[in-house]
Amino acid sequence: MKIKFQYIILGLGLSLMASSCHDESPSDSGQEKKGTVSLTGVEVSTAEDVDNTQETLPGSKAVVDISQYIVEFYKQGASKPVETYAYIDMPGTVELAEGVYTVSVRSHDLQKAEWEKPYFAGESAEFRVEANKLTEVEPITCTFRSLKVSVVFGEKLLAAMESDVKVTVVANDEGRLEYLPSDGRAGYFATVDGSATLVATFTGTVKGRQENFFKTYTGVKAGQHRIIKYELGADLPTGFISDSGLAIDVTYEDVAIDGTVNPGGEDALPDDDEPGTLPGLGGDDNPDSGDDDDPDAQEAISFTGTIEDGATYYNTDFVDESGSVLKEAEVYITCAKGCADLVVNINSNTLTPDVLESVGLSADFSLVTSTQFFEALGGLGLPCGSDVVGVSTPIKFNITQFMSLLGIYANGTSVFTLTVTDQDGNSKACQFTILTH
Repeated sequence: MKIKFQYIILGLGLSLMASSCHDESPSDSGQEKKGTVSLTGVEVSTAEDVDNTQETLPGSKAVVDISQYIVEFYKQGASKPVETYAYIDMPGTVELAEGVYTVSVRSHDLQKAEWEKPYFAGESAEFRVEANKLTEVEPITCTFRSLKVSVVFGEKLLAAMESDVKVTVVANDEGRLEYLPSDGRAGYFATVDGSATLVATFTGTVKGRQENFFKTYTGVKAGQHRIIKYELGADLPTGFISDSGLAIDVTYEDVAIDGTVNPGGEDALPDDDEPGTLPGLGGDDNPDSGDDDDPDAQEAISFTGTIEDGATYYNTDFVDESGSVLKEAEVYITCAKGCADLVVNINSNTLTPDVLESVGLSADFSLVTSTQFFEALGGLGLPCGSDVVGVSTPIKFNITQFMSLLGIYANGTSVFTLTVTDQDGNSKACQFTILTH
C-alpha cells in the first residue's frame, strides 16, 4: 500500500484590507514608524489524504487540526519573534515596525521523539513592511519534516512470542521510543544534520528463547516513513535470521510531496532546509527532549579514539601490506552511568557470514549477552561480559586484527556500527567505514 502524508498550504495575506490614510506623519521625535500586515486572507486547504498506520474506514480522510499551529513574525536579524499567534487566534491585521520580515509556521514545538505527532513546518519569503502601508505576504508551504517509524509484528511471531517482547528504536543518536506489539502507534523523530542512522533493537522471548539483536539502517532523513517488519520463519531475501529463526525485514517509502500551490516554484522540501532548527523551536519542558544545554545529557555516552563516528578509512591506514600494525584501530566508549549493553553490527561485502563464522563470529553480536561468541571475542582482544557491563571507565573496542583480514580482499566496504546503552537507558550509536583497495 502506498503510504502518503498530508501537507498543508497556508497562504498569508493574499488579499489586502483597505486602510484609512492619516494626514499626519509620524513625528521626528524618535517614534517608530509602523506599517500594517493583513491576516484576513489566511487560508488553509488540504491537497492529500493522510494514511496513518492505524486502520481508517475506506474512503475516509484523516483530519489535521491546524487551529493550534504556531505562527511567528521575525524581523530580519532578530533571533526572537516580534509577534506570535496560535493560528486560531490570529487577528485580522497586525502592525509592525518598518523593516524586512519573514513568517515562520510550525505545527508544534518539535521533540526528539514523540508518538503520533507528525511535524509540519514552513517559512515565507522575505517581505518589507513600510510605514502607513498594507503589506502582502506570499503563500507558505508547510511540509512534513520529521521521520515517521512504524513497527509491524507478523502473525506467526505474535503467536510464538511472550509478553516481554519490545522493539527500541533510536533515530539520529538521541530520539528514542519503545514499541510494544499491542501499541499500533507510529513514532515521529526529529532529524539531525550530519546524522542519518536508525537503530532498531528487538528484545524478548520467542519460542522460549531470549532474543536480543539489532539492525542499523542508514540514509534516514526528514520526510520518510520507515516501516520495520518482524516475522517468524519468513522467506525474506533481505532478512536477518536469529538462532531461533526470527526473520527481520525493513521497507520504507518516501513521503509524496507533490501538487503544491506554486508548481514550478522552489521544492517543497529544499535540500538546504534544516528540519528541526527553525527559530524558536523548544522542548525544554519535555524531560525527554534531549536538552543541548545539559552537559550530563550530552556526555552520557561518548566515543573517542583513532576511529571517529561517521568517518571513512582504508585498512592500510592501520596496517601495511604485510599486516604489520601502523597504528591501532580503536574506539573508546565511555558511559558515565555504566554500560548496560554494547551491540556490534558488521555490514560488509568482504566479511561475509562464512568469513565471520571462520573466526567464531556473526554479523550481529552483543558484547554483553552473546555468550556464544565470548571465546572468539577474547581471542580478538575485544572486551565482553563483565569487562563491559556496568563499566563507567573507557571501554576499548579495538579492531586492528580485522584489518589484516580485510586486506585479503580487494575493493571491499565494511560498515561497523556500535550501539551502546547505559544503565539509565540512554542509547547512542557510533558508525564508521573501512575500505580496502
